[in-house]
Amino acid sequence: FCALYAVLNAMQILHGISPSQARELFNVVLLRVSRDEKAFRSILQHTIDYVDFVDASLALFSRAYPMTVKAPFSAGTDCASVWSSLKEYARPDKKRTAVFRFVRYAALRTTPMADHWSTAREMDERGLHLFDCSLEPKGLYYLARNAMVEKAGLLHQDCYVIPPESVRLLSLD
Repeated sequence: FCALYAVLNAMQILHGISPSQARELFNVVLLRVSRDEKAFRSILQHTIDYVDFVDASLALFSRAYPMTVKAPFSAGTDCASVWSSLKEYARPDKKRTAVFRFVRYAALRTTPMADHWSTAREMDERGLHLFDCSLEPKGLYYLARNAMVEKAGLLHQDCYVIPPESVRLLSLD
């Protein structure tokens, strides 16, 4: 449910919702999708189109919590453009954030070690810090710009790919 958690984390940044409000919103989405067995199975079996799921969750939540949602990128957009937008939107002080998917690769591997949705918290000299629910000891809690690549391959360093079409830029302006 990391895609849904990412959306809920964004709601905390934008609207300051409490954990109990986030739990209620989580329950609303699960109850709604559970009415359609095929859709619910696709979530449980990780075959759902998560971009559509994120968009539907954002649309549902925006009824009670207004926000501006932009999907500015298509597949093939260069890393520099994606990074620049994430940097602009990783601004909780301005009520801006981003929800996006990243795929993490270990050095010299072409199969992903993680495929995860997260929320942009803030940017500093180390990189993009994530607002994330994951508590994994080897979890990734910030993304360094120099590890972001357009496409995974047999690289000599760990890297990650952010599919540009997954990026949702959120704001209250």
